[in-house]
Amino acid sequence: MKVKVICDTNIWYYLSDGTIKAEELKNYCLIATFYNFDELNSTPKTVKDFSKVQVAAKAIIDNSCDQYLENAILYLTRLIYRFHEDKLYHYNLGMRNWNEIRLLGKLPSDFKPSVEISKLYERNIEMKTNESEAVSAIENSLADQVRKQSRKLWRENKTKYFKSSLRGIIYLLNNFLAGYSDGKAQLTKDFDIKKIELFITAFVYYYKNLEVGTMKAQPNDMYDLFNMIYVQPGNKYFTRDKRWVNIISEAGLSNYLLTYPPY
Repeated sequence: MKVKVICDTNIWYYLSDGTIKAEELKNYCLIATFYNFDELNSTPKTVKDFSKVQVAAKAIIDNSCDQYLENAILYLTRLIYRFHEDKLYHYNLGMRNWNEIRLLGKLPSDFKPSVEISKLYERNIEMKTNESEAVSAIENSLADQVRKQSRKLWRENKTKYFKSSLRGIIYLLNNFLAGYSDGKAQLTKDFDIKKIELFITAFVYYYKNLEVGTMKAQPNDMYDLFNMIYVQPGNKYFTRDKRWVNIISEAGLSNYLLTYPPY
């Protein structure tokens, strides 16, 4: 059985331009996710360089052996409570995004978006940009507020700092989960946290770099981070983003990273 590899969005661009050779990954099952689709549908490249998005979409169609259409919280909800019924139709957004990617990838290579289509993309870009910038601004503001206290705790007791950070992250996730599941899905002691080991540990070290170090939150960070929630033990995560490679390696989980070439 092929090892499942959850891909960062940048991987599909590299596959499309030949930087990464698909034939060298034939022993792996490359998986495209909700966040890959959403990022391709809202990237400024749809207006500035449409053909790059088009060939990246085609790379997903040609090289992904599976697609995860659920967003991270819906995925986690079902991981905790498998009988969850998606009454709010979050899954439909993933289906719509995936359908758009399939349409994109099948367009003729000389296709040029109409003025109307370009305007739709521009609205998507504006919404995504505003939302992402607002989130990163909040993260940076919160990190600034707790930095003095966090650095003091880090110097005195690193274990205590990590435990405190983990509690905060679980509290945040449980708030999200409550909204999706009417309180039926929660991260409790009964849940095997190893199922999301990469995601939860990368989250802790991400905050550590914001609060204790000098790193600043970037607009796309939460998308990149939540894309890791699909990675379970035995899977691999594939990214060429040094920021996340460094955080994952610092967290002691480089075994989850797929190196390229894979030999």
